Amino acid sequence: ICGGKVRVYPESDESPGLEVLSVFAEDQVDVVKLTPSHMELLRQQDVHCQQISKLIVGGEELKTQTARAMLQAIPGLQIYNEYGPTEATVGCMVHRYDPDKDHGSAVPIGTPAANTAIYIRDQYDQPVPRGVLGEMVVAGRGVALEYWNRPDLSAQKFGVDRVTGQRQYRTGDLARWQAWGMEFLGRADDQVKIRGARVELGEIEALMLEHPDVDSAAAVLKVHVSDGASEEPRSSDSNGEPYVVAYFTSDADLGPGGLKRFMESRLPSFMLPQHFALLDRMPLTQNGKIDRNALPNPAFSREDLETRYVAATTPMARQLATIW
Repeated sequence: ICGGKVRVYPESDESPGLEVLSVFAEDQVDVVKLTPSHMELLRQQDVHCQQISKLIVGGEELKTQTARAMLQAIPGLQIYNEYGPTEATVGCMVHRYDPDKDHGSAVPIGTPAANTAIYIRDQYDQPVPRGVLGEMVVAGRGVALEYWNRPDLSAQKFGVDRVTGQRQYRTGDLARWQAWGMEFLGRADDQVKIRGARVELGEIEALMLEHPDVDSAAAVLKVHVSDGASEEPRSSDSNGEPYVVAYFTSDADLGPGGLKRFMESRLPSFMLPQHFALLDRMPLTQNGKIDRNALPNPAFSREDLETRYVAATTPMARQLATIW
C-alpha cells in the first residue's frame, strides 16, 4: 500500500541470531522489527544511524532503560512496543514509548488494537482487580478459529466471551494492570513449585530487571542431582532438589552478591533464587529471544559470597591455617 519494500537479511552461520547488527551497520532501511534482546546487543555496539527511524519491538519484555538508551543513541527514534500471540493474528496490543511518561521498570505493552479486547482473568475465567496477577485473554475478530486437527487443545484455549459474545483465546501469558499500564510477567507455564510453595519465574525476572544495573535477566528452574562425590545441576523432572538459577548481564560492576542483596530485601525467602550467574551475554534463539535451553549450568563455586577471605586472628586459627 505504501510502496515500500521488505528487506530480509540472511542468517549468519557464525553468529546465529546476531543478523540485526548488520542491519544497523548498513543503515539502509527505515523500520526494523526486533526483540529487546536484540536491543541489548545494539547497546553494546554504540550504534549511530541516519536512515532507521522506527523500531517495532516484541517477543519479550522491553525494559525502560533499554528503550531510553536506544533513544539516546538515535535521537528522534520512534519505538513501538507490541504484544500478541500467533493465535491472535500476532500483534494485538501496541504502545509508543514516551520517555516523558513511561517511568516504570518496563515499557507498557499498550492498548488493544482495533476490533480487539484484552482481559486479565483468574483460573475461573473471572476478571481480577488492578494489581493482581492473572492470565491474559484476547477477544475479538483477530482471534483464530482453532488449531489444525487438535480439537482437545482448541477446546482448552479457544472459547466465546460470555459478556460480549466475541471469540476469545487464553494466551497462557501472565500480566497485571498497573497505574502506568499493563505489566507483562511471562508465561503461566513458568509457574513452578519450590519446597511446596508456588513461584512465578516471570515475577523473579521482573524484579531482577528493576535493578538499574541489570541489562537482561532469566530465571530458570533446575534440579540438583547428586551422584556420589560429583554433583551435576541440570534442568529435568528427575528426582532431586529443585532450585532456581537467576542469570543476568550487566555492564556495571554488579556481582552476584550485589544482586542477591537487592533481591533479598524485596522477595520472600521461598522465591529467592538459590544461585546467581553473571553472563557476558544471553544466548539467543534464531528469532532473537533468550535461548533458555542454552543457558549454562551454574558452577557451584563460592563467587557469590559477600566476603572472599577472612584472615586468621587467634593463635589456634593461625596454626590451623598454617597446617592446612
